[in-house]
Amino acid sequence: MRIIIDGFGKSIAKRDNQIVIKENGKEKDYFLVKDISQIVITGKGSITFDACRLLAQNDVDLIAINWKGYLDYRLTPPEKKKVNIKKEQYLALSDKRSGILAKGFIKAKIENQKATFGTLAKSRNNDELLLKQRDKISKLSKKLDEIPNTKIDNIRGKIFGVEGQASVEYWKGIKHTVDDYWGFDARSKGKQKTL
Repeated sequence: MRIIIDGFGKSIAKRDNQIVIKENGKEKDYFLVKDISQIVITGKGSITFDACRLLAQNDVDLIAINWKGYLDYRLTPPEKKKVNIKKEQYLALSDKRSGILAKGFIKAKIENQKATFGTLAKSRNNDELLLKQRDKISKLSKKLDEIPNTKIDNIRGKIFGVEGQASVEYWKGIKHTVDDYWGFDARSKGKQKTL
C-alpha cells in the first residue's frame, strides 16, 4: 500500500510495528508497517527517527515532493535484502537472459511504435502511408524474434540494427502526420549548429 500524506501540521511516528499519522498532535490513522510499500509526503510536517528506522528495516520508501511537484528528497532502505537480486542481475550479463531482456525491451518499443501508427491511421481515415509504415515496423518486430536467444554481447549489434531500422520507419511516418507549416524534416536530439 502507498500512503500519501498531504497538508500541514502532519507528523509520522512509530508505535510498536505501526506507523502512526498525526495531525496537529492528534492521532489521525495508523498502519502496520508490513502493509506499506511507500510513503509520499506532499506537505509540511515531521517524522521521528524511530519511524525512519522502522521504515528502513521493512524496505519502505519515503519520498517528499514539493509544492511544484518536484522530488525534494527520497530515503531508501539499505540494500541488504537485495543481494541475491543484484547477484542474479550480474550473472545474467553472461548468459542468454541478457539477450532475452534486451530483445524484450526493444520489442516493446517497436510494438508501441506500431500501435501508434495503428491509432494515427484510424484517426485519419485509414491513412495508407501510416498503415504501410505500421506494416514495415511489424515486419521488423518479427525480425527481432529471429535473433537467437544468447548473451547480449553476441547479439547487441543485430538488436540495435533492427531498432535503428524501426526508428527510421517510425520517424518517416511521424513526419507524414506533421503539417508542413511546422518545418519538421526529421527527428532531432536538440539544438544543432552547422559550421
